[in-house]
Amino acid sequence: MAVCFVLGLILTAVLIVVFFSPAELPHVTLASLNVSRLNFTSYHISGYVDMQFHVLNANLLTNFSYDDVYCSMYHGKRRLATTVFPAFFQRASETKPINFTVYLAPVTTATELRKELAPCSLKSSM
Repeated sequence: MAVCFVLGLILTAVLIVVFFSPAELPHVTLASLNVSRLNFTSYHISGYVDMQFHVLNANLLTNFSYDDVYCSMYHGKRRLATTVFPAFFQRASETKPINFTVYLAPVTTATELRKELAPCSLKSSM
């Protein structure tokens, strides 16, 4: 009788831990970043930024549902580009790849960005 009581307590404790433990937040890693067709003029910058993220749901029992995610790129307070990737559903223990492209429109002002990049340019010394 005592053995059944102890086993019942252990089973109850395990169920409480499994069903009432808080869900772990998803792990997001940047898998790749590619900048292409980058073009600087006197006052404008344009190009494409392709990104791939991996979103891991490390929970064994919890699924996640994501709304649209809005992504913006800034230089200081100036917004360079904005994009949206659509809502998605993620099952427990699943890794989802998220791919999207940000287009830097030619109307983006590049004067301040050019000033910061100038000291980083490579100069040949011969």
